[in-house]
Amino acid sequence: MKTPAEFLTAQQKLLADGVEAVVADSQTIAKLTIAVFTAAFEPVKVQIEALQKIALKPAG
Repeated sequence: MKTPAEFLTAQQKLLADGVEAVVADSQTIAKLTIAVFTAAFEPVKVQIEALQKIALKPAG
């Protein structure tokens, strides 16, 4: 880099690339978190649905 303008341009590009990487990583982490909680609570969901069927079953 020969001029301050070139330095600033390079600095801005690095900053923009860094922000893009953070956003992409955050989206990946969010997707993984949703997948983990969905998988973890699936057995609980099945049990709740089974209890609801029993509770809503007509007596007799």
